[in-house]
Amino acid sequence: MSQVITKENTILEEVNNLTDEQQDKVLEFIRFLQYQDSNKQNENNELNIIEEKSDKKDISFAEDAKEFIGCVEGAENLSQLKQKLKRVKIHEVLKG
Repeated sequence: MSQVITKENTILEEVNNLTDEQQDKVLEFIRFLQYQDSNKQNENNELNIIEEKSDKKDISFAEDAKEFIGCVEGAENLSQLKQKLKRVKIHEVLKG
């Protein structure tokens, strides 16, 4: 504890001996260090989240999207839609 107080006193003495402009720079540097530390913590949190997600069992896209399969109305078979549209166009050309 006395080391902390000694270090704190030393820092205060040194800062008090600086000009106002230098003190502003010291304050700016302290804030930079705090910002840098908070970013490291955020990065670590993000990495932990990514690691947690990567620990999950690998599943296929179909398995992951199964709740959405069949929820959209439209042509019954989209692979045949292009052929159906061609037939309609040919029929319109022949008709018109």
